[in-house]
Amino acid sequence: VQTAEVNFDGITYAKGASVLKQLAAYVGVEQFLAGLRDYFTEHAYGNTTLADLLGALERSSGRELGSWSKLWLETAGINTIWPEFTLDESGHYATFDLVQSAPNDIASSNVVRPHRLAIGLYHDDPQGGQLVRTGRVELEISSERTAVEQMIGLVQSDLLLVNDDDLAYCKLRLDERSLRTLRAGGIGRLAESLPRALAWSAAWDMTRDGELATRDYLRLVLSGAAAETDIGLLQSINRHAIRALELYADPAWAPQGFVALASHALDAARAAEPSSDHQLAWTHAFVAAAQTEEHTAVLQGLRTGDVVIDGLAIDDELRWLIVQALSARGAIGEDVIAAELERDPSAAGQRHAATARALEPTAEAKARAWQLAVEDDNVPNSMQEAIIAGFAHRLHGELLVPYVERYFAGVPEVWRRRTSELAQQVVIGLFPTWPSTITDTTLAAADAFLAQPQLPPALRRLVGEGRADVARALRARAVDEPEQSA
Repeated sequence: VQTAEVNFDGITYAKGASVLKQLAAYVGVEQFLAGLRDYFTEHAYGNTTLADLLGALERSSGRELGSWSKLWLETAGINTIWPEFTLDESGHYATFDLVQSAPNDIASSNVVRPHRLAIGLYHDDPQGGQLVRTGRVELEISSERTAVEQMIGLVQSDLLLVNDDDLAYCKLRLDERSLRTLRAGGIGRLAESLPRALAWSAAWDMTRDGELATRDYLRLVLSGAAAETDIGLLQSINRHAIRALELYADPAWAPQGFVALASHALDAARAAEPSSDHQLAWTHAFVAAAQTEEHTAVLQGLRTGDVVIDGLAIDDELRWLIVQALSARGAIGEDVIAAELERDPSAAGQRHAATARALEPTAEAKARAWQLAVEDDNVPNSMQEAIIAGFAHRLHGELLVPYVERYFAGVPEVWRRRTSELAQQVVIGLFPTWPSTITDTTLAAADAFLAQPQLPPALRRLVGEGRADVARALRARAVDEPEQSA
């Protein structure tokens, strides 16, 4: 159940653990475990089929699972679920529905599915200062709209989670009051990590899907991330914030967002417990988001030792990240990269140096990196990956624009000439989803490429996914424009 994918009857299903978790919720956890015990007992040391497993679970739960299996294991995509409600004059729910939408992209199946989920109602605790769960309604839904009678008459919550306890495999949406609560620091006032993770996940999905402005997502990060105790969740939050600013933010406002995030991250690193994972996570976020000349000076100081953050160890990995950030800003030259490589001549050091050289903000550096990654078939796998990682940077703007045309002109030959792994690194890693190439021009170039009739199916799929990323970013940027996000 902990694997990323599950195999039945020789067919691999990528939903894996999430679907098995949903199945356990659908039949009931106790019934699920009882069915598994019977299944393993009956078929010990033997071969089985999916029907054997479903049969055992049907007997333990009394539920028919054939239609469930068809909808969950033979279709692709993830459903989105959100609340729609009205309030009476006293602020209680007068009507309450859960609405489910089916994914509508080309790669997904346009189906709604049965879900068992819980609605969590959270209110401010004026004495403890926390958001506490004051109610929970568990139910099943299987259609586009489900009336939830149990919610009628309950006082409107400050935070409403329609997939509380993470029982269902779905994307959830937050209502306006919930968003206001989270913007006011509500995420940090949730005592348990699971509802915090669900709230962060919902906000991120809404940002990616163009329903929440990037600047509002950043406000959530600035108000709530410093209180996050789960290190994995904090790292994910910071990565998402960087990606949102790079791809989904209004380009005219994005530099301001990077300044705010970098300054916040630096303050958080200095305030964190010395030598802690949280201190390191915030330092990584600062290095990635650094924007101003003052930020660059701090990076230089961390490299030379003139700036010290109490307890922060600058190991080889962090040192190379700092060197790469400085290279991207044109703040160091080849002499510094060479000196760092002499300090760390390991295989990892060689790769880090290649990334740093590709990050140099000059036309010559970009041309050299492109030639090595795309045209030189003698570059080893890992070195090609390192060069691709450094080819594009958000600060390089117009340096990258000419490579949109070169990409679509060159990838068919790369696909023909290279092995699958090396070709995919180029097709995916160099697709022009760079901040300066998120444009209608890139979409038109991708459409013209995809219109070619003889493209290999795998190449068509990868380029189509890149095109979808550009289209998604354009939709999100439109939402982040000032008149839309006000």
